[in-house]
Amino acid sequence: MEKLVVKFYAYLLVLYGLSNTLYLSALFFFKDLVSPDLLPYLSQCETAALWTGISLFKTPANFIVGNGLLRCRPWARYALLAGIATLPLEILTERLWWGDFRLNNSALLLLLCVVGATLFLFMRPTVKEMFITTRPFRFVGLMVPAFVVLLSFVPILCSASVRWMYGSFVNLPEMRQATFKSPSTLPEKIISVHLLGASLPVSANSYIMTYDRIGFSRNPWRFLFRGAGGVIEYANHSMYENAFEQISSFKAAGFELEKFFLTNRWNPIVQILRMISRPQGKTYDAYEVQTDTGKGFLIIYDDRVVKGKRRIVANFSLYEPHGPRCISGMVIVTPDSMADATSVVAPVVASIRFLEPERVEAAPVHYRQGIGFMNEGEKLKGQVELANAFYLAPERKEYKEAFEATLSKVFRNLPHTLDQVHP
Repeated sequence: MEKLVVKFYAYLLVLYGLSNTLYLSALFFFKDLVSPDLLPYLSQCETAALWTGISLFKTPANFIVGNGLLRCRPWARYALLAGIATLPLEILTERLWWGDFRLNNSALLLLLCVVGATLFLFMRPTVKEMFITTRPFRFVGLMVPAFVVLLSFVPILCSASVRWMYGSFVNLPEMRQATFKSPSTLPEKIISVHLLGASLPVSANSYIMTYDRIGFSRNPWRFLFRGAGGVIEYANHSMYENAFEQISSFKAAGFELEKFFLTNRWNPIVQILRMISRPQGKTYDAYEVQTDTGKGFLIIYDDRVVKGKRRIVANFSLYEPHGPRCISGMVIVTPDSMADATSVVAPVVASIRFLEPERVEAAPVHYRQGIGFMNEGEKLKGQVELANAFYLAPERKEYKEAFEATLSKVFRNLPHTLDQVHP
């Protein structure tokens, strides 16, 4: 019986090595050749390997140790015990890389139980006898356990090296706390428009310059407003929501996911993504903000004078307190005053309010109102209403054409009378 369990464990090591090789190849080298339907199964294999301690043996050590166990080589048993000895390092690395979002308490308990049972099995006298041999000691008997231990240090060494090589990039500013109170009245020349299921502040003299829609569902959407005072972009999703979708068993989402991305200092994947998203040497101010309607983040990337005019560039996000919705965006403003950048951008974030989601049946109403406003010369109101119709019913071709016609200077594709409107 014990011999069967040992062989089963050896096969698991080899199978995990194959799964891990295929998974990494699919992610980084042959993404277009591997069926997307296969990735979830490979991800589940990664999760099972993590929770059962099989992942203690990194590729290619799992192939070597698994083959040695099948052939009952003494060094294979020593290599397995060496791998188990690296368990504290594995747990430390998981905590530093992913926090509590991957190896949670229940998974940790399962891991300790399975690894403890494995250690008990391979320390039994009857199992030890399976690996006794009369062959003389060879150098490989020392090298394989050392190789297993060395590979276990690779992730943490990778983190340390990235931090050392790119220290100017990954030395994060302190995440400060800020509370923004919603103003009783909107600032001068600022109005509120209803779009993306939220009330959004924009400049009264602005217009929708462009939009971006990814995929064919209602999410995600982005709308860019341009006015005399600058540019503001609104989106109904977080830019981080798909950043780690291929990481097995990673459960962070919404506010917690963005906070993880902005504050983690050890995960090399996060560090590299931050370096790509920020120019070399560019510093920024980061705030975790709380408003009357939600919580989120404000990142001020740029605050300087360009050609005699002050320019502020900031990203923001606001998450629904008890729901999955998010409004994120970017602000580029040229204020006349030299007030603190946070106080300039704060009214924008504080004025965002989540509204009750509209049903698709409201799309024709928005469409009619949009045409009416355009006929009256109310461009911003007309654009917003047509955008709402398109957002609620993107499959309606006439809604898309009418809204996109407002983005050009000549509205030749737009019906000019309500008689021509067919909801």
